[in-house]
Amino acid sequence: MSREARIQDLQLITRKLSEAKAHLQQGQLKRSLMAFTNALRQTIELEIRKTDNERLSAKIFTLAKDLTGSELFKSSYGPVSFAEGQEKVMYDFMNSLIEAEQEETGEKVVEKIARAQKLLDAGQIDKARELFDGVLLAVPEDAAIHLDIGERYMKKELYEDAERVFRVAEFLDTEPVHLCNRLGIALRKMNRYHEAIEQYKKALSFARDDEHIHTNIALVYYLIQDLPTSYQHIKRALELAPDLEEAKKIRDVLIKAAKKAKEQKMQAS
Repeated sequence: MSREARIQDLQLITRKLSEAKAHLQQGQLKRSLMAFTNALRQTIELEIRKTDNERLSAKIFTLAKDLTGSELFKSSYGPVSFAEGQEKVMYDFMNSLIEAEQEETGEKVVEKIARAQKLLDAGQIDKARELFDGVLLAVPEDAAIHLDIGERYMKKELYEDAERVFRVAEFLDTEPVHLCNRLGIALRKMNRYHEAIEQYKKALSFARDDEHIHTNIALVYYLIQDLPTSYQHIKRALELAPDLEEAKKIRDVLIKAAKKAKEQKMQAS
């Protein structure tokens, strides 16, 4: 997995945890469970540095305590507790709760998604797409599942399919920052830069101080050679998060590009 992909996955997991926390605060237990379980699955699958893993594990443990300690959870499932670092144990338990409640025509939604993922991994794209579409038809108002399936397409670089699913999620009651950001990434991957910028602008309208979105939009402005606007966003990203490696990398590229442009101008004069 590339460094950029790992950074994007870490961003996604963090947003899923934030989404789970927001749903819990709004009293939406099932949606909180789905977002938290998705974050756990992606954490287990992700290979990251020890320091990043420790920080992420601490965030997960804090949210797990909030979730299982809530009256909503305890009244539905009884008392439950986990130790820090038990992401796999948490995932197996939370997934079992979701499976118990998500049956459709005799087959669980989670099982359908798992079957579709196996087809996707085997390169049987059309069959996987057909099964994923069946899931989405079965739960047309479940934003978390739309986002989950969209992410699975993203991981396989099926950006048109990801966009299609994310576009449906736009009409659902979902977390707009995450959705717009992921749509922006999918559009950038398809070289639809101006559409990507519009999605990032939407995301910034909800979260103006999100360093990751400023970094993402800076990259697109760089790709269309709008270097001043790109630099404005990367400068803001580094003001918000001075140690953000991806932002520093883009900043260095911008500085080199500006230096090269200046040298060419001097040679031409």
